[in-house]
Amino acid sequence: RGRIWRIVPKDHITAGRERTSPQLSEVAPAALVPLLAHRNAWHREAAARLIHESGDRSLVGALETMVAKSDSRLGRIHALWALEGLQSVSRDLLKRVLADSDPRVVGQALVLLESHLASAPELFRALDSFPDEDQRLRFQYIMTSSGKPGWRQDGFPFLPTRLATLARHGPPFDRWARLATANAAGAQPTRVL
Repeated sequence: RGRIWRIVPKDHITAGRERTSPQLSEVAPAALVPLLAHRNAWHREAAARLIHESGDRSLVGALETMVAKSDSRLGRIHALWALEGLQSVSRDLLKRVLADSDPRVVGQALVLLESHLASAPELFRALDSFPDEDQRLRFQYIMTSSGKPGWRQDGFPFLPTRLATLARHGPPFDRWARLATANAAGAQPTRVL
């Protein structure tokens, strides 16, 4: 199959749509933050990349505000990962995001939590009353639980019970939840099963 190319003048606009891409590399880093919530994925991803490449920590406040207040799920997720790229995700912010009303945002916070569990084990306690209605969140919770260093020895006796409850709560033949639970159980599967 071939492609049909149309040759047009340099400043041509087709059907009311501007064809030129914005030069985001020339935009001030502060102007990139709102683009993390743009409806076009190219704008979101390019802005996130440029924020990460800039390493500009003066954006932390604006990014934290976006994570907390943006109406856009994707904007909150991109802002959260931009903060991680700037190595500026705080424990308080992670606790707030774990309580977000959107399960996809919470799922991304769980992924981020994995790299923070060793330095902030108290974050793990924030998951005590974690909602388990969403199958994808349940799976990610189990995977994040298995990433906690030393959880089998350090006073988290609720975890095996919680993992078993989560694995049973989903569909009876949810292979992924069972595999994730087996992974999290490690050398002590009898405590979970």
